[in-house]
Amino acid sequence: MIESQKIKNEFDNKGYVIVPNIVNQEKIQILRKKILDFFNKNPTQRMIMPSDIINNFSEVFELQVNSKLLRVCKEIFNEFNYINDFQIQKNMCNIDDIGWHYDGGTSFGVKTRSVDDISKEINGEYRIAKIGISLTENDCRFGQMIDIVEGSHNWNNLKRALINKLLVNKWTPRLFKKYLIDNMTGKINPGDCVIFDSGLLHRSQMVKIDDVPEHRNNASHVITSDSKLTIYFEVGNKDSCEWFVKNNLAYANKKEIGTMEEKYHSDYLRFDKSLYPEWYLNELKIFNVDITELQGHKRSIASDIYLS
Repeated sequence: MIESQKIKNEFDNKGYVIVPNIVNQEKIQILRKKILDFFNKNPTQRMIMPSDIINNFSEVFELQVNSKLLRVCKEIFNEFNYINDFQIQKNMCNIDDIGWHYDGGTSFGVKTRSVDDISKEINGEYRIAKIGISLTENDCRFGQMIDIVEGSHNWNNLKRALINKLLVNKWTPRLFKKYLIDNMTGKINPGDCVIFDSGLLHRSQMVKIDDVPEHRNNASHVITSDSKLTIYFEVGNKDSCEWFVKNNLAYANKKEIGTMEEKYHSDYLRFDKSLYPEWYLNELKIFNVDITELQGHKRSIASDIYLS
């Protein structure tokens, strides 16, 4: 693991840090069985949604209070909050040079906000990151976790968009792509956690087999004992987290009203702390960590969107 005093510099320069051994091997197998049992009972779901996780997977709360994870988050953010936009992804993968994105896409676009713009809006520094916990072997046929473009979180929106287009263009020389892409091979082991900046260009890893379903997202409906499984949620400083959930409410109000299969944003935005175990809230309080949630009337809006 990176030495404590170097963690923040590593994150700031590369856009990510790896925290090893958040989940031990015995727990990985228990979690995998429970997750795959859920998917077998719900075969139409390509990922486990936030409300399903809250109701069925209390293990995620245990992961959030892992002392090693809390210490690293403190090194990066100093004081920080969690955003409980939980999801458990299965077999998210790519078969071509596609899928590159950054998680800040719902927060800022090429011609709209930049990180600096948002930082001015919140009178501070905008810092949000995603936490991904791998429950997958290195040689998984659907890939293990993610590929990244190191340092891309420090680029402006225009440069990120340009490089993104080059990465997905089939005519871009392979040598150029190889120079830019870090496929994380050999860097992540089952049970490791990756914390990566919301502005970091990344994608789900490429498959290692030829018989993947024709449409890459259809692979998410394949359920096998060796399926790729990853747990995700968000972390950031308090002001950034508050801005993030308000912005995602606006996004949900625009995109999720009416009938659709996955109302991901409005699902988690309707949560409040009464849904969480008391032991978990007490444990977070010891570490001076809070969970960012919308105020009551805004949670009601999210709930109305979810039920629409």
